[in-house]
Amino acid sequence: MEEIKLKKIGKNLWEVTEDFTHKDTTVTKTFKTDGASSPWWAKWLFPSVGEKYTTPSVLHDWWFKEKIGFRKANRRFYRAMRIWGVDKKTAKLFYRAVTLLGWTHYYFQGMIQ
Repeated sequence: MEEIKLKKIGKNLWEVTEDFTHKDTTVTKTFKTDGASSPWWAKWLFPSVGEKYTTPSVLHDWWFKEKIGFRKANRRFYRAMRIWGVDKKTAKLFYRAVTLLGWTHYYFQGMIQ
C-alpha cells in the first residue's frame, strides 16, 4: 500500500506534503496531524509516525476533522489499519483506544488544523 507523505514541522506535529487519496477520502496537502496519538509513556512502543499504522492514523485525523461521524471514523480507522498490514491485535488495541478516549477530540476540541 502507498504511504502518506509527511514532513515534521514541530515536536509532535507533521504536515502532509502531497494530496493522498484512499477510496473516497482525499487528505489534502498541508493538512496537519499528530500521527498516532499515543500517550507520552507509550511513545516508545507506539511512535507517532514511521509504522504501518501511520497512514491509517492520518486518515483517522482527517475523518475526525471532516466530522464524518465518531463511530464511522473509528470503524474506518480499524479497516484501514488492517489494509495497511497492522496485525489484528494491534488494530483492535488502537480501535479500542480511539473509541474510549477519542470522543473528547471529536466532540469538543477538534483536531489540529
